[in-house]
Amino acid sequence: QADKPRVLVLQAASTDGTTVFSVAPAGWIQTYIVQQAGGIPVWLDVPFIDQAWKKVSFEQIATWKPDVVYIVSYRSDAAAFLQEIEADTRWQALHASSAVSVKAIPADYVNFAQSDSRWILALEFMAADLHPDKFPLFSMVERIESFYRQLYRIEDDAVIARLVAAYRTSVGVR
Repeated sequence: QADKPRVLVLQAASTDGTTVFSVAPAGWIQTYIVQQAGGIPVWLDVPFIDQAWKKVSFEQIATWKPDVVYIVSYRSDAAAFLQEIEADTRWQALHASSAVSVKAIPADYVNFAQSDSRWILALEFMAADLHPDKFPLFSMVERIESFYRQLYRIEDDAVIARLVAAYRTSVGVR
């Protein structure tokens, strides 16, 4: 356990110009993904209603002292939330004091960190991101292409190219 990174998965949502962060119940796929990817989900000490994400404050986020924060956005592109976090002085202080890394969980047309087949892609992404030394030849683009070709039997190169382009946009890679 000592060598495993402390991971926080936050759902980001904006309502009336205010960003709210939430964490998933312990029994949900987001927790499983972190555990299977070789991380320690830091939010498991929060009491939950098992059917819903629970809102958390920035102070709670700082208390957890995560090594890595992954932002999940189900309604919009996570890039806007990452820009907001980067500009926020509280997050800058957190980063300076603990070197926390904040990233988006990838998406194509929908986010990978949800309870459909794409969770497999989120798991692969997170495992390779948390443990790059164990996955030196990992390519998310290759995994996406393989996933859609093998699981969904999509052979149309134009469709695959659109899915890869959507992934790249979601994580800010061109």
